[in-house]
Order: sequence, then structure tokens, then C-alpha cells
Amino acid sequence: MNRFNKYKKEKETFSFGVTNKEEGGKPDIVVLVIGERIRYSNWTVNGYKRSTSTNLDTIKSLISFDRHYSNGNSTVASIPLLITQATPQKPEIAYSEKTIVSLFKEAGYETVWISNQNIFDYINNKDEADELFELYKKRSTDLDIIPVFNEVVNKKKSKRKLIVVNMIGGHGEIPEEFNFYKPNSSKKNYPVTMENAPVFINNYDNMIKLQDFVLGKIINLVQKQNKSSIFMFTADHGCNLFDDSQALFGYGSQNPTEKETHIPLFIWSSSKYSKENTEKVNNLKKHKKYLTTNNNLFYTLADLSNIKYTDFKKNQSIADSTYLVYKERYVYINGNAMKFNSK
Repeated sequence: MNRFNKYKKEKETFSFGVTNKEEGGKPDIVVLVIGERIRYSNWTVNGYKRSTSTNLDTIKSLISFDRHYSNGNSTVASIPLLITQATPQKPEIAYSEKTIVSLFKEAGYETVWISNQNIFDYINNKDEADELFELYKKRSTDLDIIPVFNEVVNKKKSKRKLIVVNMIGGHGEIPEEFNFYKPNSSKKNYPVTMENAPVFINNYDNMIKLQDFVLGKIINLVQKQNKSSIFMFTADHGCNLFDDSQALFGYGSQNPTEKETHIPLFIWSSSKYSKENTEKVNNLKKHKKYLTTNNNLFYTLADLSNIKYTDFKKNQSIADSTYLVYKERYVYINGNAMKFNSK
């Protein structure tokens, strides 16, 4: 909060300087979904042995990136870096500049935020969106996102839409119909011990099936609009699940593991968008196996949406042919940027 106050005036007057607001070629619907405590490895679409992503597995044009990482291993560290141009090396940008919501507003988009977890204390951007749905104020699961998203995407307005959704994910409850893998802790509490690892893995995989269901519904609702559309999903961070016989569970450790920062990145485009932006889509496919981080997503969403602005760095967009692969990645921990060499 001290940082927010320090940069308050600077942030209030900040502008991205969008230079092509009136130009065409922008998609009609752009969706950014942010997961909570979602790791890369527990999705069938990413090669997991269990059937956890039956919906995403069948969606054509979905691109899953193999080596995508968060820049923080906790929500408070990662969210500000995800939706701004801030980096672990320059975290102050998250407090002195506005978020991607304001970039799209400058580009002429109607902006909507559907929040199923209160992350606004970390980023302080509650007032940026034109419309805000605070689902977290009532007891809810991620299933409750679906009817609200349906209402938003079907509103008949002439403006293009940016819809940001942040899910409760790994911090939320699992509806009974998603308790596929048993035993789990839906009706009984288990101590967090190595011996109970199978229970907590079952809990987690059931949660992934719920995420997959909601994401599938969101893509389907966008697809039904028959417009030029882009969908992106990633997470704030991953987590440990007693991997490799280690007694590590959870996230936010001083020395982040691979599982805490290796997260999914899914990008889908409608057929209309793909036809109009063949080069960008082909670049995404080409870079599927490249090292990418959440720091790339601000530039990638701007690029995919054909938004040009003053500080745009096209070589940081995964959708650009000049995408620059860094030899190392950084994780922001307790005010410091920790370097990891690329494998």
C-alpha cells in the first residue's frame, strides 16, 4: 500500500498512448482468464496420465505452450506482473502504470472484469474496468462464473469487448459432481502428510476438471458469437504436490521449485480471427515450445488485438516473428528478482 500511495499521482495521469484507436483489424472479443494455483503438469492436454481436461482436449485451434512460467510463486507477487508491464527487475511499474484493462479502454474497448477472488488489494485496479462483477463477495465456486460470462458476452453493444476473469481455482470449493477421484477431502479432513499425498492429488485433479469445464464453457460461449475472438488462459503460480517423493506441499517457498512456477498457457482463436490473422496464429504455433513467461502476455495480448502504443515491444510478443527468447527467467520473491537459467 505504501508503494501504491507513492506512485498514486503518477498512475492517475498515466496513459499508454495508443496510436491506432480508430484503425480496424482488432478482434471483437478478447478474453483473459487468470487461474489460481494452477500448475502445468496436471492437464491431460499437457500429457498428464489422468483424464482431467476432457473439454479442452477436444477444442480445435487451442494452443498449449510447453515451457510457460509465472514470474512469482505467490498471488501477491505474480498478479501485478501478469496484468501490467512490470517485471521482477522493475516491479515498481505495477504501481506507477495502469493495467492491461486501461490499455484496451484507450483502444476503444468496453472492459469487463469478473472476479471470483479478491486480488484487488494486490494490484489496486478495481476502478479501471467499465463493469466489475465481484463474485467473491458471496460464497461461490468457479461454476458461478459461467452465467455471468454468458450475460456479459451476449450483451448487444457496438463496442468491442475485453473480458477479464480471475478464478478462485485451487482456493475454492469443489462441487460434488466434480469429485471424480477418490478418496478426497470433500467430506473428511486429512492431515497434510506424505502418507496422505494421494488424497491431496485427487483433490487437485478434481479441481483441474472443474477448471477445464469452466474454460470449455467460456470458449464455447465466445465461439457462438461467430466473431473475431481471442481467448487466453494462464495462472498466477503453480504448486507442489509431494512431487518426486519430496515432502513439499503448497507454494510460496523461498526457493521456488519447477512446479511452483511452471504454469499452463492456453491460447484459442476463432476461425474468423485465424483467417484474418494467419501470420500471428502461425507465430504462436511456432513458439509453442519456446521459453515464455507471464511478462510476455501483456505484449502478446496487445499484439493479438492489433493495438499499437508508445512502449510496445514487439519482440516480447509470442505472436510476433521477432519474438526474443531470453536465456534466463526471473521470479519475484520478497522484493528481489531471482534468476533461473533456461534449460
